[in-house]
Amino acid sequence: VVQEANAEAQAKGVLVVAAAGNDGPDNDEYPTYPANLSLAFDNVLAVHATDREDDRTSFSNFGKMSVHLGAPGVDIMTTARYREDVNFAYQPVRGTSASAAFVSLAAALVIAVGKQRNPGRDLTPAQVIAHLTDTADKFPQLTICSISGGRLNLEKAVTEPVP
Repeated sequence: VVQEANAEAQAKGVLVVAAAGNDGPDNDEYPTYPANLSLAFDNVLAVHATDREDDRTSFSNFGKMSVHLGAPGVDIMTTARYREDVNFAYQPVRGTSASAAFVSLAAALVIAVGKQRNPGRDLTPAQVIAHLTDTADKFPQLTICSISGGRLNLEKAVTEPVP
């Protein structure tokens, strides 16, 4: 069902950003879906979580062939509120879902900026994925974690034009 839904999304030119998973294994050996649809579809962008030192987090799934890049996934303050006794307070979260949210925002901005620069050009999901992986900050410790070996760099993604 997930594969069929993604095939329809791909046919309509929809980019799908997928969290790599929070169990820790290599998705190349132990597939996690929908992230591993990236191997069969060019509209799926899979994301792993990084920490403050730009290392892959211990909980984050990864994959040199199946995951595209990393993004912050630790101590992310959210707008979701959790009850603490009587008062409400914002709490930090962690996980590849938080990382995927950063990459979703980056992809939306790349598409919007691209549209502004070239009003007649619609970027394909594959072009957006390639641009985000090309503009990611590369780190030696991430080369085994993803296709790009990098962590999302939002500034570079929106300031450098998509080829």
